[in-house]
Amino acid sequence: MSEANVHSPQGEVDNTIEVEEAVKGGVMLLRGLVSRKDGSAKKVDSYEINPRIIEEEEGFNLRNYNDPDVIAQIEDLAQSYMAGAFVPPIIFRTTADGKIVPIDGHQRVRAAKIAIERGAPLPFISGVYFNGNNVERTKLMLRAEKGLKYKPLEQGIGYLRLYRMKLTVEEIAKDVGRSTTHVETMLMLANADADVHELLLSGKVSAEAALAAIRKYGENAGQALKAKLNGGVERVTAKVMDTSPRLPKKVATSVVTHFRQAASLFTEHADLRRHVEQAGSTAALRGQTVSVDAEKFYALMQAHDEIVKATSAKGGKDAKATKAAAKKD
Repeated sequence: MSEANVHSPQGEVDNTIEVEEAVKGGVMLLRGLVSRKDGSAKKVDSYEINPRIIEEEEGFNLRNYNDPDVIAQIEDLAQSYMAGAFVPPIIFRTTADGKIVPIDGHQRVRAAKIAIERGAPLPFISGVYFNGNNVERTKLMLRAEKGLKYKPLEQGIGYLRLYRMKLTVEEIAKDVGRSTTHVETMLMLANADADVHELLLSGKVSAEAALAAIRKYGENAGQALKAKLNGGVERVTAKVMDTSPRLPKKVATSVVTHFRQAASLFTEHADLRRHVEQAGSTAALRGQTVSVDAEKFYALMQAHDEIVKATSAKGGKDAKATKAAAKKD
């Protein structure tokens, strides 16, 4: 280690020699641990690679390089390389025709090349070799995101890639450390039509709004989202798409109280739920009756009445507002 690579804090005595001795001691310690072969330490296939010879595998990376966040992240990494700061190693593999391609670290490779173009003395970057099949490589890419997290659509496309490799939703969720609900939701985005994808990539529509539109309009989700944008909305969010009536806080609190008073009814008749789940529909229950506690049933009636009253009042206000707006026009 050269003295130029060690910077002492201002006002302190230069301790370059001590640092060099400490590093040597650390290296010897690691070598000793590896030689013991008792699991204390393990040597991996780490390499220093010329970033100029690293090529991206077309279609593998999930990043959208036109995304302003991705552009900013690459610029930050380029600045780090130019400043000589530590940047984590990439993870790469070699192809049958001898190419070196990244599995994790695409942004770092691009940043390194930018730094070189700007005159940075960067002959090599660190890399760790990975040996695995296409399924394992995709899993690694999804798990190894560093710094900038994948956008929902990018995640969904990654999960869809694994799903098409015959992995189940449960297996994908376990491999990436997320819930099955999360994976299913992201798959819904990935399977949406191209017009929805275009709106998401443009940043004019949030993932939550796209999901709300997909659930409500299906194949017509893109048209519904565009209609919101054409109506003067700058960016479509979940709140814009949510047209369901909202209960005032006071009413909602009261409704919850009434439901809690009647909650035991649902456990007392849990066999109904199991029956429907086994049958696959509620048709088998048609015409049947159950006996319930009158006081608890009345609590449900009160909850129902408050919901109807609150939503009817809101509907009346909305109708008046619409008429008033029409008169102004």
